[in-house]
Amino acid sequence: MELPHQNISREMDFLQELDAVLEELKILRSVSRDQMHVDRLWRENATVKKNRLITPAEQEASIERMVEDVNTVHRSINGLIHLKQKEAAILDSQATRSQGNSIMVLTTVNIFFLPASFLTSLFALNISEFPHEDGNLAYPARWVLPIICQCSYIPGPCSLSQCDKL
Repeated sequence: MELPHQNISREMDFLQELDAVLEELKILRSVSRDQMHVDRLWRENATVKKNRLITPAEQEASIERMVEDVNTVHRSINGLIHLKQKEAAILDSQATRSQGNSIMVLTTVNIFFLPASFLTSLFALNISEFPHEDGNLAYPARWVLPIICQCSYIPGPCSLSQCDKL
């Protein structure tokens, strides 16, 4: 499903069309200035003046107004595209924030259950298979087991304290 803020192709088409119109208006302005120059030369050298509906100066003024209108529309569409891109960036950042929260929950769950899983598998081992010396375990459980438990559970609270700083 395509969201409205993600589709800027329509605005881009408008911009291309406006650029073409602007170029045509610039050409018309140039032609109008050339006509004014020719008209000025003609008035200087002619003895008879004809009545015209639109003078080259009026035509140039009209074209100037159209150029200003096209530039205003061009700026407005650029602003609209800019706003749509900002909206897309905001929605992307919100989705990223949501994913980050999900990862934090997953990490918190893993902090507690991964060491517990390790200890469960440790207790499931067959102790009779461990190395023995004179009928006793070569690795006494009274100091090996607490070390393993501490190594398993100490990273959990340390990691949680780091999560609070985020």
